Amino acid sequence: MTSFDPFPFAPEQRANDPILASIIAPMTTAMVDFVTRVVGWKVDARYNALSYEVARNWDRGEDLRKGSVPELRQAVAADPKLRVLIVHGWNDLSCPFMGSILTVDQMPVMGDPTRVAVREYPGGHMFYTRESSRMDLRKDVLEMYSKH
Repeated sequence: MTSFDPFPFAPEQRANDPILASIIAPMTTAMVDFVTRVVGWKVDARYNALSYEVARNWDRGEDLRKGSVPELRQAVAADPKLRVLIVHGWNDLSCPFMGSILTVDQMPVMGDPTRVAVREYPGGHMFYTRESSRMDLRKDVLEMYSKH
């Protein structure tokens, strides 16, 4: 999906994820209906599927962009036997797999270039709830261990 970036020259992403922004209203409606009608839980309170107020209060110090990439690079450099498997679901709105692919592709080659791998599976954030994805993940992990 593509959309216009209202802040194209900002050093960080300032606009919401276009897919996430478009599903908040229908998902909130569906959740309220499910919780009240199907589950039968009646609460006299507001339901927020995603709270921008809460998100604004997260501490976004200087380590926001750092993440764990420097630590991953240092660990791979320090241990020539280390193998890493980064896994994602295809439809994961929280952790898009292309970010990991880009991160791994930008790492310098340190020995065997297959030591750090990214694999994607059918499904969303919890792709392993699908039997076929869980079995594929198991196969990939066993293959990774066999190379050690």
